[in-house]
Amino acid sequence: MAVPKTILLLSSPNPGASRLKATLRRLALDFELDFKSLEQIEDVDFEKYSLVMLDAIQPGKFYLDQCNQIKQNCGQKVPVVMLGQDDSLKTMVDAYKNGADYYIPWNETGEEVQISTMKHIIQRVASQFGKVSA
Repeated sequence: MAVPKTILLLSSPNPGASRLKATLRRLALDFELDFKSLEQIEDVDFEKYSLVMLDAIQPGKFYLDQCNQIKQNCGQKVPVVMLGQDDSLKTMVDAYKNGADYYIPWNETGEEVQISTMKHIIQRVASQFGKVSA
């Protein structure tokens, strides 16, 4: 039996989270979507997901710690993509140092480019980890 390809979106309750959910649905990827709040992180079985997306509104120590914890729980088995509003090089490097496999700047400008990039990265990361063919 094939394992369903499921993306987990971990997010804080915020207005941007619904926008991100709608965007992910619009991508029409061959994935199921599962949404959980960061408060539920302790109860998540990460290995059942093909990809984890961490919605970090303002990337900082809290979100970096969450990313680190996710990678400790699932190791290299499940790729983690961090989304954040900060597009500085320092933030991106910090995300990678704390376990993110990719970092996608997510802000109000260039939304179509971001959506296209997000779709490409999701497919690429999933295929690299042997979960789906791109």
